[in-house]
Amino acid sequence: MSISRNQQGIGHVAAVLVVLVLLAVGVVGYRVVRSNNDSQLSNNESSLTETSVPKTFNSTADVTRADKALAKTSVDDSVNPNQLDSDINALQ
Repeated sequence: MSISRNQQGIGHVAAVLVVLVLLAVGVVGYRVVRSNNDSQLSNNESSLTETSVPKTFNSTADVTRADKALAKTSVDDSVNPNQLDSDINALQ
């Protein structure tokens, strides 16, 4: 009587386990990154709503609020003044 030691399926089981572990790590990582981005977006949105600029200026308070909003705005160093001037002139 001979004993058959057919172990061909164990490699597939190990491969499936590795794929499941990688999938779980990927899902957890995605959720962490997504929650961090959502919290950063909500922080940015709240700061934008605090310094909203009115569409029309009806009083001195509107001008003051617009001035504060502009003071809190960071200007990007990579802005090309020539391009900005041409864009503004195109609007006129």
